[in-house]
Amino acid sequence: MHLVRRRWILLVLALVAIASATALYLIRRQRPPHSAQLLPPSDGVVYVDVEMLRRAGVFQRNHPIQRDPEFEQFVSETGFDFERDLDEAAFAVHNPQPRSRAEDYPRFSEVFVGRIDEQRAGAYLRKMSSSTEQYRGLTIYAIPHEGRTVRAAVFDEHTAAASNTESADAIHHIVDAWQGDNSQHVLVAGFYRQIPLGSIAWFVGRVAPPIQAGQTSSGPGLTTPSWLRDIAAGSTVVASLRFVTQLELRVAANAPSEEEARRIEQNATSWLAVFRTLQQGMQTSGTDPDVKAAFDSIRIEQEPGRVVLRADVPASALKKIAAEPPGMGAPQPEQPKSAPSKKK
Repeated sequence: MHLVRRRWILLVLALVAIASATALYLIRRQRPPHSAQLLPPSDGVVYVDVEMLRRAGVFQRNHPIQRDPEFEQFVSETGFDFERDLDEAAFAVHNPQPRSRAEDYPRFSEVFVGRIDEQRAGAYLRKMSSSTEQYRGLTIYAIPHEGRTVRAAVFDEHTAAASNTESADAIHHIVDAWQGDNSQHVLVAGFYRQIPLGSIAWFVGRVAPPIQAGQTSSGPGLTTPSWLRDIAAGSTVVASLRFVTQLELRVAANAPSEEEARRIEQNATSWLAVFRTLQQGMQTSGTDPDVKAAFDSIRIEQEPGRVVLRADVPASALKKIAAEPPGMGAPQPEQPKSAPSKKK
């Protein structure tokens, strides 16, 4: 009797432990990565789990890579190599301001998490900067770059941030959030649960609504790329990449109404039909079974309130993409032309 009671007690304790672990897992699952939570308000958010990519061997190569001299100098002076030291990166995508030039592209705010040498990184930023600002105990460096000002700061040995927005508001917001101020990105908070567990990269973005007759602008939301707006204008897009036994691409356009969802589904279906026509017209179409299988796996499904595009890329196709490109032989010296024979 005593033995039976003891077994029941152990069973109950085991069930409690399992329930507690499950609850803790679900709570953590509902929380976005900390780097994404630090981002300022924006029209889109991109997140990449670099550590997971590194563990998967994405950065392993059999041949050396040619680095840009400017980037090589950055690695040499800071000791920070993105492929080796970066664990995660989160990007806020800011639409160009209404008064910006027509050719102006979106601006970005970034949060990087990894292993950072604070002294070396600070010395490099100080050397590159034209001015500095002290904000809540941190130094923000203003660095001129391609006609814009990039503001960067090193928070600690694990976190750094940068932004090339017109004002310092964006990087100030990141510092405030890192200092503990309550802040939650609206897009991430509202749509993070739609991202599949184990995704190595994901995107959440609000697409600008279509421009109505007589309007010069259509309200907030991403306006580029133009093809995304042509297909899913007025929706919130949630895209993710996950690798289980193959690379799984999932793109969901959350529409404000069922009518809009039907319109997006029609646009996406038309786009896919054009894509398949172009694919069939290519000379190389169908020659590689793995690539063909990836293209053929693209499918569009309509769910309540949203349209979902799915595609599966086989692991064999990924290996071919990551494989060393075939070497292009050295150019052969041009053979001297023989002098034309003189007619006698």
